[in-house]
Amino acid sequence: MKKRALFITVFLGVVFYVFPQAGVPEFGNITTADLTSKECSFEKDAPAYYMVNYAKTEFNLFGNGYYNLITTRRIRIKIVTQKGFEYASILIPHFGNKHTSKITDIEAFIYTLDSNGAIVKNKVDKDDIFKTTISKKDDLNAVKFTFPGLKPGCIIEYRYEHLERNTYDIAPWFFQNKIPVALSYCEIIYPDYAVFDYRLIGQLPVDENNYKEWPVDSTKKKFRKVFLMKDIRSFKAEPLMSSAVDNLKRIEFSLNPDPGFQILIPRSTDMKWRRINTKLNVSMNFGMQYNIPIPGTEKLVDSVKLLQSKKDRISAVYQYVRKQVSWDKHQTMYPYDINEVWNTKTGNSAEINMIILNLLGKTGIECYPILISTRENGKTDPLFAHMSQFNGLDVIVIDSTEYYILDGSSKNQSCFIPPLNILNRDVFLSAKDECLWMHINEKRPLIKDSIYITAALDKQGNISGESVTTSFNYSRDLRLSEQKDADKNTNDLLSDDAPELKMDSSWMINKENSNLPLVTHTKFHLLLNNTNNFYFLSAFLFNSIRKNPFVDSTRSTSVDFMCNQQYTQVVNISLPPEIVLENIPKSTIIRMIDTSMVFSRKVIQLGSVLHIENEFTISKSTYSPDEYTAVWQFFKKVYALLTEEVILNKK
Repeated sequence: MKKRALFITVFLGVVFYVFPQAGVPEFGNITTADLTSKECSFEKDAPAYYMVNYAKTEFNLFGNGYYNLITTRRIRIKIVTQKGFEYASILIPHFGNKHTSKITDIEAFIYTLDSNGAIVKNKVDKDDIFKTTISKKDDLNAVKFTFPGLKPGCIIEYRYEHLERNTYDIAPWFFQNKIPVALSYCEIIYPDYAVFDYRLIGQLPVDENNYKEWPVDSTKKKFRKVFLMKDIRSFKAEPLMSSAVDNLKRIEFSLNPDPGFQILIPRSTDMKWRRINTKLNVSMNFGMQYNIPIPGTEKLVDSVKLLQSKKDRISAVYQYVRKQVSWDKHQTMYPYDINEVWNTKTGNSAEINMIILNLLGKTGIECYPILISTRENGKTDPLFAHMSQFNGLDVIVIDSTEYYILDGSSKNQSCFIPPLNILNRDVFLSAKDECLWMHINEKRPLIKDSIYITAALDKQGNISGESVTTSFNYSRDLRLSEQKDADKNTNDLLSDDAPELKMDSSWMINKENSNLPLVTHTKFHLLLNNTNNFYFLSAFLFNSIRKNPFVDSTRSTSVDFMCNQQYTQVVNISLPPEIVLENIPKSTIIRMIDTSMVFSRKVIQLGSVLHIENEFTISKSTYSPDEYTAVWQFFKKVYALLTEEVILNKK
């Protein structure tokens, strides 16, 4: 799992070997044609591209029980323009201390042409290659260096060997990257007694000449599997896609070097998951922590047992643990020592949730651990039996016919709605005698805001008033989150933070109770734009709908709104006798054919009051690329309304 997260964060390069590697140039074999080339042939505007991205990983098991992974890496990059210089700053991350993980045999060269057209080769000095520690807690280290003398048209190339002791967790292989890849080559070598499996993710090229997969070949009691892909376009992020990881072309691997007698028995995927579940439940760092004593929690358990309602007991434990233990921002599925965490009052996501599981069980609540993969980590695949898919541990609580999923690392979220980062995802439930996959979904609009505004306009064009915003479920969490702006820029379609508004005062109600909606009161004022005696008011002023995220008419990734959403806004503005309505936009309803998205606007005059209602409802959270045209057309119609204004005339 750690390796998967590492290579998600830092898009990788490539590897090599001498099996059927026709067309894979040797290290250092640079031609004048390579250097005089002015562009990437299959993506002409690319600032740089991988000419070769190559990896060969071999698993070795020795007679004394010692085992390791040795990966040979080779990367060649063509720098096309000055914008491509950033790809000459190299970072090679790796997990483990000096005894378990080593990067060795680093060689790096830059190739240019002199004024006579001759190839000039310069080596990066060893003194300019640095080793650094990124995170001591996670044992995350790195090697970094840069290439001197960069110029458009140059080629950089480097290679190294990565030794990993006492592991058989093979890092995923990413065919696709931030820049195009002309040739991507991956080879895995393993003993003939081991069980090897893999899954391909992302849409592979239709042209069979651009993708080759060689079957397992046996030589000297070892198997090898080779994957090769050519002419891979760079990955382009699109607005409101689920995550980069769900869409990158890649391979994930599973290697079991010690299957024992079970290698002789055909095993279904279900049997493989059952075996994994058995190992989890006897692990000291997992199943053996379900019921261990946590000193200092006895009084809490006794008091919670006295509560009659299961919901009250669930909420009491959830709230108490969140207040007692702070999240260290480390998202993982591994709870190491929950007693130490309880004493230090800080822990990773899995440790916090294991404490909740432990205490809930002691109060008589039926609950189980579930292994999850957050949106950033990518979707899980129940047909691929390997733990590397997961990056989190949450708790599922059973209450009669209902269930709740708890994540104590979420600071502001209620325990009675599923965590947003696993919604519409598959999770793995692990019980001592049983295990199963579950799909987490929710039909309620879990991002929901209701905004009610009462204001008055004076004869000078000044508006002053008060807004009351009620934020339900995820909206509450998003508004209180420290990452509020970043979250809203990706998935929260409407914002009440209009720059035209000047806030006079603001206060919140229910801020400390995550089971209640957050109510925000804001007193404000603003001056309307005017031309002579005419004043102009946007019917969307208090929503400040941002720029349309769906400008492009085509799309290659799914649209992910994360959950169903609902936004309601009601505005009442009292008008003075000196000002009359000259023109108001028509009331209208825009809906998709399947009614999964509906936008309605109502603008009317009620005596001396201008009444505006806007409502936006999304009742389907995910749209495939095939459905995108309908989404694009819907948003195009909605955003066309932005130019329509209320016109007021001062007598």
